Amino acid sequence: MYNYYTNDVEIVPGENGGSKVKSRFFFFMASPPVTGGDLVLVEHAKKLIAAGVDARILFLPNESFGNLHSDFPPDVPINLLNADLVLTPADFVVVGESQGPLYRDMRHWMDRDLPKLPKFIVFNQAVHWTANSFVNRQEFNSLHFAGLLCASPFVKKYLEEVMGFELNKVFKAVHIVCPATEIPASILALPGSLERSQQEQPPKCRISFIHSLRKRADEIHTLKLLFLSKYPEYANKVEFDIIKKKTHEQTLGIMRQSDIFIASGYMDSHNLPAVEAMACGCHVLGYTGLSMKADYFNSQNGWWFESEGQMQKNLMLLKQAVDLYYDQRPNSRALRQSIIAHAQQTVAKLFSPTSDNTQIIDAYLDIWQKTVGLHFQESTVFASKERGTFKNP
Repeated sequence: MYNYYTNDVEIVPGENGGSKVKSRFFFFMASPPVTGGDLVLVEHAKKLIAAGVDARILFLPNESFGNLHSDFPPDVPINLLNADLVLTPADFVVVGESQGPLYRDMRHWMDRDLPKLPKFIVFNQAVHWTANSFVNRQEFNSLHFAGLLCASPFVKKYLEEVMGFELNKVFKAVHIVCPATEIPASILALPGSLERSQQEQPPKCRISFIHSLRKRADEIHTLKLLFLSKYPEYANKVEFDIIKKKTHEQTLGIMRQSDIFIASGYMDSHNLPAVEAMACGCHVLGYTGLSMKADYFNSQNGWWFESEGQMQKNLMLLKQAVDLYYDQRPNSRALRQSIIAHAQQTVAKLFSPTSDNTQIIDAYLDIWQKTVGLHFQESTVFASKERGTFKNP
């Protein structure tokens, strides 16, 4: 691993015997990447590194997460966000829309459109959180960012039509890049829900969901109590599995061994968790992640809500999903098989690493060209696979 906890920039050979500085892409995180958007950003960093880009994690130590550096991938360099960090005009900070403290503390670099300032790229997958990072749309529309990466066309549509953001004014470049999802073969080798449900005596229906204080914890934690209070006869039919403080691999293993996965809120859907559960063969119930229809979350590949916070109001739907798991009639088996098959087809078509809409390199290159490359092309470079030397900026 190179450049661990250092400010050094990489100097690589240029044309005609000269040299150029690689732009650095810092992916900001306040917690170890376990699921959701942080994992997407880690994959972005890995793909950029493979393409010869200087990509790193920018970590803000957070006591509530235990400062567990061991939870970070060993093949992505890390810089700490502290007083020693020096950002240059050729550097980019890639930040999720929910990181209010970063927007607050680095706001002075977003107020003005100056080439000599560091550049910021917003990765947007949970549209509602954007509103919590800014006073109002007028404030947001007055800022200047290098680029916007939307996790789907529906995110972009929501930002423009519902929130009133002037994206082409605020951002130099706007791209739609869906999160790539690939389940390890070792996980898919585990028995799936269809195999379990078609046994002569199916095991208990396993219902899983992700625990997080930011993901409608009150709603999701009372779900088991409310469900079994309303349907006590199901106590021996179901088991609830809370995914809490698990590694990503452990999370995928639980999903693969679950029969129903609940996407509880806007931080828990419209991105990796729900999509991963679909890929793992779960019958997914929950919120689409947007207050509008999303074509790829539909009645053929899951049972979805268009408004958040409806899980408790739809306990009957959860009961119906459990009943469908146990139902051995041919029509019911065919319906459940169809839902899970369509879910896996959706992931393979739209979210696989080879899908057109999950390719990221051209998006980052376009943002670089319209900002750093526009003003510093003679002295900087987006990517180079030649090994360079390192020095402090």
